[in-house]
Amino acid sequence: MNTVLEMVLPLLYKWYNFLTVGEGLREAYVNWPRWAKDFRLVNFDPRGLFPEYLEMVLQYGFVTIFVASFPLAPFFAFLNNIFEMRLDANKLLSHFRRPIPQRVKDIGVWFKILDSIGKLAVITNAFIIAFTSNFIPELVYRHVVSDRNSLDGFLDYSLATFKVADYPPHYHPDSPTAPDYCRYPDYRQPPDSPTPYDYAPIYWHILAARLAFVVVFENVVCVIIMFIKWVIPDMPFRLQEQIRREAYVTNEIIVEQELRRAREGGEDLSGTPLRPNRARRRYRGASWGGQPSKGEVEV
Repeated sequence: MNTVLEMVLPLLYKWYNFLTVGEGLREAYVNWPRWAKDFRLVNFDPRGLFPEYLEMVLQYGFVTIFVASFPLAPFFAFLNNIFEMRLDANKLLSHFRRPIPQRVKDIGVWFKILDSIGKLAVITNAFIIAFTSNFIPELVYRHVVSDRNSLDGFLDYSLATFKVADYPPHYHPDSPTAPDYCRYPDYRQPPDSPTPYDYAPIYWHILAARLAFVVVFENVVCVIIMFIKWVIPDMPFRLQEQIRREAYVTNEIIVEQELRRAREGGEDLSGTPLRPNRARRRYRGASWGGQPSKGEVEV
């Protein structure tokens, strides 16, 4: 629905702008110059990219936060983005005026939002895997309960027993063929134990294992992210060295200009008149890497 609105609304605005033109000029539309036709397109608002960023951020949030619940979400998001990219290109070329380019350093606050969503997604997926799946209970059963390190008998072990006679009187089944016991997925004491229906010790073992899995999962993902950032930095090392070199050369040029100006004016860089024979001009330059260094030039 959002994609349909993105395509229909600019088209309606374009038609409205065209209808506001006089009838005589409208008939000569075919012979209009290119700039006149572009002027009748929809004006590209300075905040025109805000809905696009918002749409992508919402999609990224839903895909990453709940990817453990629906692993096919990234695939469908990829297909959607392929069509979205072509539709946006057609919309910008056919329905909007050419936007005025602006030089920006990065995507601004959207980067922090995406980074926060990514960190939240790690925590959310860790809890989804730990508390909504049988991954941890099966792991605990295999290594703690089972004698053969297998899942034989896991289903029966994961079901608690409830005695039908323990129902309140108004909940008792009327059927004479009703069973005496029923099973439900939980880890509780049986009805004939000293503490019936309380949590069994294995429940606390599984809970501790789930919390430990959340902590381990988060730390492993953080280590992987740090490794990827180290392998693929935001700015290549060669570019960093080139920027430092340019800063160094720029500072050297500034120092040379200041020295030449001071030599011609007969003053040092602080404005003090130079002595006739031995004058020292103090300057502050930049060493390799952009760190300032002091020096003196004797004239």
